[in-house]
Amino acid sequence: MGFKLYSMGLNPRYPANCGHGTFTFLLKQEVCTLQEKIKAELNSQIESMQYGHPLSAQFDIWTSGMRDAYGGISVQYIDSLWNFKMVRLGVNRFDGTHKADDIEAWFIYNLKQFIPDRIIQNYLSACALDEAGNGINAMKRLGVDAQRCVGHRLNTAVRWATGI
Repeated sequence: MGFKLYSMGLNPRYPANCGHGTFTFLLKQEVCTLQEKIKAELNSQIESMQYGHPLSAQFDIWTSGMRDAYGGISVQYIDSLWNFKMVRLGVNRFDGTHKADDIEAWFIYNLKQFIPDRIIQNYLSACALDEAGNGINAMKRLGVDAQRCVGHRLNTAVRWATGI
């Protein structure tokens, strides 16, 4: 009940007294609407660019304490008015191994949900990711410049220095 009340506070269209099936239906509708809006925004951005690779990406894959793997992806760009924009594409289950082949396939599949009918790597200038070599290798295979995340590097340095 607490999550339903929280959700109702975010969007009054989620009635707190609705059944689980109704709530799930409304939530799925909202997610689909949001995904279509993001898809239109990203494709419009790509169409408006005259040259170059208009998008950069960022992703991370991790495994929960329950041994379930997930990955999150966001895409960044600068619009025609020179405003920095970031779009979070979501967090999805990652069912493969943490090898470059599976990471590459997962990355492309998830981006294609928002940028269909395009060769993704033709539109990416770079991708920021953690220190994992397999993620870096996956980006290299796609021909996308892999940039190691400064936050992950700083975390690694602090953990090493403090003996954690």
